[in-house]
Amino acid sequence: MKSSSQLFPVELISAEVRADHFEDSYSLKPNKSKDNSVEIALIHLHANRNPDGDQVLFVHDVFESHWQWTDGPCKPVIAKLLAQGVSVWLMDWRAHGSSKKNKQPQLNHIEEMAALDLSSVTAFIEEKSGQPLTLVARGLGSQMVLLGLAGLRNIKRYILIDAGSVRGLRRYWIPGLKWLKQSKLIGRHWISGTGSEQEPVSLFKGQLSRQGLFARFRHKNTRQQLQTLQQLAGNIIWLCTQSSAETVARRHAGKQARIHRIKPSEVHDEIYKLVSSKSV
Repeated sequence: MKSSSQLFPVELISAEVRADHFEDSYSLKPNKSKDNSVEIALIHLHANRNPDGDQVLFVHDVFESHWQWTDGPCKPVIAKLLAQGVSVWLMDWRAHGSSKKNKQPQLNHIEEMAALDLSSVTAFIEEKSGQPLTLVARGLGSQMVLLGLAGLRNIKRYILIDAGSVRGLRRYWIPGLKWLKQSKLIGRHWISGTGSEQEPVSLFKGQLSRQGLFARFRHKNTRQQLQTLQQLAGNIIWLCTQSSAETVARRHAGKQARIHRIKPSEVHDEIYKLVSSKSV
């Protein structure tokens, strides 16, 4: 089967006509992971057959899938963006939503998906559209973006909602706290949460490996990730619905942090306002 990309194998799974837009579903196989069964689902919603307008990519949170954006409170936002001619892309993390289950879920942790999956998704969108991209992400999806910044190209702005931290959290300096968290994962393979998706326990082990006084020796690229973040701080907008998210923003971007402190009920209106804005 002919690939839809010259970068790596991409299969067009479906091309459907909805009432007011078109919906194309792709399966990307970048072949970058040690697990060669990894495939990433990418859904493209657009109102024109040959979209060449603004491009926006949505990256979901932990325990979620792309339906976090197309169902519920964000659905009207997507509809309004499509009506404006904005081209909407929705990424499913590996083994989430429409992405196929891969054979080695123990490799499904945020840092690997940031370096290998997200970078491939943005490269494919650039290949298809040739336009700069606005990237919207939530929770650990935002952490994935922050960890993968160095590998992303042609992104004009980042809108991060209650972003997860790249730096280790200071509360894990408390003796025994990290061990307590790790002990709760012993014997477990999958973790259920607030959304419809389960996560492999390896994802949370990977999160804990970034914590504690000696984590910097295990994650030697953290300093480079933070330097890249500082360089791009002017293009990152932090939407914070809680004080802890605001603390994360200030710890990472310092005085350059572009923080929008909002109520949870205001998140989707703020996304629409920012994506619709022509200014970076």
